[in-house]
Amino acid sequence: MKITVPDDIGLVHLDLHAGLKDWAGMRQNNEQIGIAAVDMLVGQLHRNEFGPPPFQKCMFIEGTWVDGETVRAQNGETRRDKKATARAKN
Repeated sequence: MKITVPDDIGLVHLDLHAGLKDWAGMRQNNEQIGIAAVDMLVGQLHRNEFGPPPFQKCMFIEGTWVDGETVRAQNGETRRDKKATARAKN
């Protein structure tokens, strides 16, 4: 049995980075997470807060979906199909 990507199965990566340029998946926005962490730490230092807080604080930095060649387009067409259609038009 031969399974092909993305025709038969789609693959996504949950922590995309520059080395995975053709993959579909989630970019975690690590730079923004770092900025938020430093901002939270500086705020605690300004308020003279040391040690574990009495109540846990939670911050959410939303990830970003990135389309790639490892999943079909929403209309079911693969990126390979789109490239072939574009070449045929030229």
